[in-house]
Amino acid sequence: MEQKNYLLNNIVIDTLLKNGFEAYFVGGAVRDYLLKRSINDIDITTSATPEKIKNLFNKTLDTGIKHGTITVIENNKNYEVTTFRKEKKYINYRHPNKVVFVKKVKQDVKRRDFTINAMLMKSDFNIIDYFKGIKHCNEKIIKTVGNPNKRFKEDALRMLRAIRFSSQLGFSIHKNTWIAIKKYEYLLKYISKERITQEFIKTIKGEYISNINQLKVFPIFNKLYFDKIVEDKDLVLLLASLINTKENLNLLDFLTIDKNTKNSIRYIINNMNFKDIEDKVALKKLINEIGIVNCEKLLILIKADLDVFSEIIINQEPIFLSDLKITGSDIIIHGISTEGKQIGEILDLLLIEVWKYPKKNELHELIKLCHVL
Repeated sequence: MEQKNYLLNNIVIDTLLKNGFEAYFVGGAVRDYLLKRSINDIDITTSATPEKIKNLFNKTLDTGIKHGTITVIENNKNYEVTTFRKEKKYINYRHPNKVVFVKKVKQDVKRRDFTINAMLMKSDFNIIDYFKGIKHCNEKIIKTVGNPNKRFKEDALRMLRAIRFSSQLGFSIHKNTWIAIKKYEYLLKYISKERITQEFIKTIKGEYISNINQLKVFPIFNKLYFDKIVEDKDLVLLLASLINTKENLNLLDFLTIDKNTKNSIRYIINNMNFKDIEDKVALKKLINEIGIVNCEKLLILIKADLDVFSEIIINQEPIFLSDLKITGSDIIIHGISTEGKQIGEILDLLLIEVWKYPKKNELHELIKLCHVL
């Protein structure tokens, strides 16, 4: 019911219809409505031209006006509204070099990638299905609209999208569609790293990712460890579980993810052989080197007991130099040393000592220790 309410009395479709234009929900919103999944983005296809769309609504953005798409903003929601169109020759195996507006909606959905994304829905929730999308939703199949060879040669990113939908929906990829993916996997080299990364991350966050390994058809992903993937949807944990070994870290050079995420994954992978999970000193040393959050993720990934780690954190035992209740100034004031390098070495030795004996982390105790180090 909540799903239906989200689409009911849609002001964008209602406005278009009242002004004499055809208008339909299309794509993912229709698919997810059928599958009773939550609906996030609403795409609308219409016979109205971009100029007409802009004239009908107060708040619009020219997000893709060159290709007939206008973003309409109503009630703080964005609606992608696209004029019925067909696409001319594609360039660089990704984008059409020209789109032509058409009068018939069937011509519009005919250009779409997969049958489950090519269904239309009227404002009264009646579905128009030219390419057996309902049947394929029921059978849990991902199949291209028309010839899969043609679809993937037009836009090579569609191959990754097929695998992404498989991961998100738990659908199987149709035999002929899969044969075409294997045939044209080399075309992925024409797609930007940014777009590949976006699809890859959506794929590995999919609910059914542990059931698939189709990504291995692409050379850049063929060493991923799907048998070790964690259920946690944290990106660092997901990528670390898939990469799993130092030899596979070069995948990070390909993915366009932020530097901090990459560094966290490297810290985790480089310490996958850590065994001293019950040795407090060793564990504190590791936390000191890679950070609390990364250490916890590492322990989760290697399926280690978190008891000792949790005890250290809960008891706020000293781990970092900043936790020491003594500073370089204290060392100078008490006449222990005035040389910067030596002060640093003393602080490092004191830290190791309080790793072993946390109760010694008091200024007077540390001063005494300084004289015996």
